[in-house]
Amino acid sequence: MLKPKINRTVLIKVLLCLSALTLIVVYEANYYKENSKLGIPRIKNLNVPFTSQAPEADWQEPWLNACEETTIIMADNFYKDENITPEKAREQILKILAIKEMSFGESKDESMERIAEIVNLAELPWQATVSINPLLNDIKKEIAAGRPVIVPIDARLLQNSPYKGELDYHVLIISGYDDARQEFIVQDPGTKGGKDDRYDYQNFYSAINDFLPNATPSGRKAVLFTAPK
Repeated sequence: MLKPKINRTVLIKVLLCLSALTLIVVYEANYYKENSKLGIPRIKNLNVPFTSQAPEADWQEPWLNACEETTIIMADNFYKDENITPEKAREQILKILAIKEMSFGESKDESMERIAEIVNLAELPWQATVSINPLLNDIKKEIAAGRPVIVPIDARLLQNSPYKGELDYHVLIISGYDDARQEFIVQDPGTKGGKDDRYDYQNFYSAINDFLPNATPSGRKAVLFTAPK
């Protein structure tokens, strides 16, 4: 009786495929187990209403540097469960800008501490607290609990960024995460198409950089956790 010939190349390919499949299954199981420990779902995206920081497509000042004010009004309308029209966005951005300039003077960039101060001065129905060096899972837990996170980044460090190295300090909102794709979901006011943008976990986390005068990037990882009052 003749023994069937075994093609070693085919056998190796089959074994490699089985090994890769096993790794994927183990990886998925570990993520499910980790999220079960955290008590959070694998995918979550909050319905944060979006507007660009130039709601009427005018990218001159004060709109050019209004990312901080815009993240505040997006979070505010999220907690109020209200939509944002261009007219409403313009009015609300200018209101936050006026509060900032009345209290702290004119400026183009703000640290997380300063943004928290502005939020709390504005007497909004939510509050902001600074978290320094949060873990990736800390951010995910905030989102899972229904609380968007305001984040400063050095956009030059962000892969697949629409800014192509033209922008350094920028502020946006993390509204969601997706463990299946290993991505954060963000609302980026810096472009008119910044709704539900996605960035790789590790790359986005590495791009987090707070604004500190005379230090760009600062290297400090600080974000704003938000919560209803």
